[in-house]
Amino acid sequence: MRAVSSLPGGIDPLNHTCDEACSAEISLGLGSRTSFDSLPVEIISIVFRIHAQENSQSGPQSCLRLGKICRRWRQIAWSTPDIWAKLVILPRHATSRTHFVLADEWLGRTGKLPLWIEFSSHRETWKPDPWRFIQRASNLMLKVLTRYSDRWYSVTLDLPSTTLEGIGSLSRTPSMLHHLSLEAIWSNEDDFLVPDYPRIPTFSNCSPKTVNISLLNVDLDWTSLTNLTLEFVDLAEVRHILPKAINLSECTLEEVAECGSVMPTVIGPVCPELKSLSVSFSDWEAARSFCNAIALPHLNYLKFKGPDADFSMDNLIHFLTQSSCTLKSLSINESACDHGSLIDLAPLLHTLTELRISGGNGLNGTDTFYHLLADPDQLSEHLPPIASSNALPYLPNLEKFTWEGCTPYPWDTLLGLLVPAPCNEASHRRPLKSVEINCIVEEYDATPSIPKAVLRQLSPFIDVEFKLTMSDWSGDPRMDLWSASLENSED
Repeated sequence: MRAVSSLPGGIDPLNHTCDEACSAEISLGLGSRTSFDSLPVEIISIVFRIHAQENSQSGPQSCLRLGKICRRWRQIAWSTPDIWAKLVILPRHATSRTHFVLADEWLGRTGKLPLWIEFSSHRETWKPDPWRFIQRASNLMLKVLTRYSDRWYSVTLDLPSTTLEGIGSLSRTPSMLHHLSLEAIWSNEDDFLVPDYPRIPTFSNCSPKTVNISLLNVDLDWTSLTNLTLEFVDLAEVRHILPKAINLSECTLEEVAECGSVMPTVIGPVCPELKSLSVSFSDWEAARSFCNAIALPHLNYLKFKGPDADFSMDNLIHFLTQSSCTLKSLSINESACDHGSLIDLAPLLHTLTELRISGGNGLNGTDTFYHLLADPDQLSEHLPPIASSNALPYLPNLEKFTWEGCTPYPWDTLLGLLVPAPCNEASHRRPLKSVEINCIVEEYDATPSIPKAVLRQLSPFIDVEFKLTMSDWSGDPRMDLWSASLENSED
């Protein structure tokens, strides 16, 4: 269908600027425009809808441009509601009365269709005396948008905190609301991270399935929620929401903080449907309180990042123990944990199929997590021995192993990762399908070469995909360490 919108001679009126479109109307005459205009209205309308979908993120110009070609195009575009069902308002599109009128006319062409609305205003675009200017413009545009709130299906608002807090009650309840994203812009974010910051009641009667909230507390009907993202959030707010989100299946919590708010009662098991959690903390007290207060019995996928200092692995162990969940995937930042504490976590990971370690500390002597996976007998003083002759090694079901760190990986443990040393005459090969290791260095001159003996031992495992690489702090491109190590050994 895209080819239909291109006119003979390589002219594509749908991608011209407004000035180019006007000049194109004059030059197209004779046979050029006729080939497209001869198509039925239904086909042209479909082409217009495809064009609107492909260019929706660039703002409203692409759709308005259709009306500048000729009267027939304008009639077709103006009478095709699907073209106008999504409105993306960038900062430069909310600066004058003309923009507010255009937004009202735009949404007025949508008939009764559900609406997708994105309205953002970023601090770097503000004029001098920014707060007064952006608040006034945002308030006026929001006044237009709320006239259609009964047909809101997806709403994304990235606006000053005072504007979002000042929305007030909506005269038309957003009963169709499926996705809600609210990001508050603060002149000083510390003004929000204070104890018991109030919630805005605007959406208290809404039951969206997907919610993203940053630097704002919001009252919602959380019972229909399936996907939640909270950024820069007080732990008390997390503990307020999770018990109510009985259908939540995927959750991301970024920069959870302990702000000193009055905490709800210790809640224990919550979110019976929650399968995936990604959580990071801005302070150790928030991490400790979260791990001690919350249990997620059906959790399968966990991405856990503790604060940069003072985090004890005992907290995470307590969380997993009281959750008693069947964890399938774990992503963890080793550099934020106590030295060597991953060893204590190993007995809880017998159902794990995927392990991702960032901030890896590969060279800490022989008392490392990686030596434990290769040969548990080396660390018998840390963990009780495997008693049964039929017992499996730690992480027996591991299928994908990913490691990234700024120290060389302990290459001598790689073979043991695949086939651990026999325990009490029992041997077991982990069902590994992928091993990815990336060593981050400051300069490529310091290449952490892999011993030739290790490469020789790994070569027979043709059913395992090895990605052994090195990169600098930018991340890309990565050097293939396997090939580089072979070349160094030949030299």
